[in-house]
Amino acid sequence: MTNTFLPVNSTISDTLGGQGDYYSAADGHYYDFYQLTNVAPGSNITVDVMGGTGLDTYLYLYNSASQSVVGFDDDGGGGTNSRLSFQPTFGDQDSYMAIVTSYAPNATGAYTIGAYYS
Repeated sequence: MTNTFLPVNSTISDTLGGQGDYYSAADGHYYDFYQLTNVAPGSNITVDVMGGTGLDTYLYLYNSASQSVVGFDDDGGGGTNSRLSFQPTFGDQDSYMAIVTSYAPNATGAYTIGAYYS
């Protein structure tokens, strides 16, 4: 499992189920991990995941400092796209990770993830 750095105010195009993705045999899902960087404490940040044709995305936001899930979303970005907004806390700004998966098990496909100040 590798983390890809995702600076706030940028986007990355990727493929769920591609080389290097984590696959959980327990739940049958692929996972991609993005370490958010350039995070300003106290700001509002939105993370969007827009799936390609046929991919219903699911997004988790994890704080590794507190070892807790900050939030999760299936279709908050409209259609089958995912969206989460959050406000990073002081001292934890380097601890946020966006985790992209799919709603359905064994689903693969292209998607774009972006993080923005909102």
